[in-house]
Amino acid sequence: MEGSLVAYKTFSNGDVLNASEINDNLMNQSVMVFSGTSARSAALPTPLDGMLTYLEDSDTYESYTAGDWVTVADGTGWTTFTPSWNSGLTVGNGTYAYAKFKKIGKTIDIQIRFVFGSTSAMTGDLQLETTLAMSRTSLNQPVLAYVLFRDDSANGMSQGLVLPSQSSRQRVVLRANNASGTYLSQTNLSSTVPWTWATNDEVQYSARYEVD
Repeated sequence: MEGSLVAYKTFSNGDVLNASEINDNLMNQSVMVFSGTSARSAALPTPLDGMLTYLEDSDTYESYTAGDWVTVADGTGWTTFTPSWNSGLTVGNGTYAYAKFKKIGKTIDIQIRFVFGSTSAMTGDLQLETTLAMSRTSLNQPVLAYVLFRDDSANGMSQGLVLPSQSSRQRVVLRANNASGTYLSQTNLSSTVPWTWATNDEVQYSARYEVD
């Protein structure tokens, strides 16, 4: 009698192995385990779309999709990094209360919380170098994310926008909201926009976008 399909089946010595169990249970339960990418490349020189592997050295599940190995899950958590500001901010003795990113597949999440020190300064057009280059389609997004600016002395918050730079796929522009006109608009930051920056003021940035 043909074996019935179950979500998961444990096989015992002496069991009769039917074709349906090979085609369904064994295939569906199989995840190939390798010590790392080198071992995987040696064993799978010509991988096929849909293959799923687990890499022991990085604790990562990857699927072969559209000609490339893509991370679908991992147990490594978020990666701490030091942000690189292309312009607009003098870090000085300021500190990062939080600066981490996480990449799953072709999606990256970045979160930064920068706290001003006594020698930190906002100097103008605020631009941030991202950890990985955005895909070309991400450049067509009108808004990548929102950014918050916190005024410590007044315990106030101001919201702004995160826009893709038109000069580099690895750069974003952070703009403040300007409410002085009839309609809300965006403006460059400066030493006095959206307020006069001082110790313990904050820039809180969070974004998600597609990478190549």
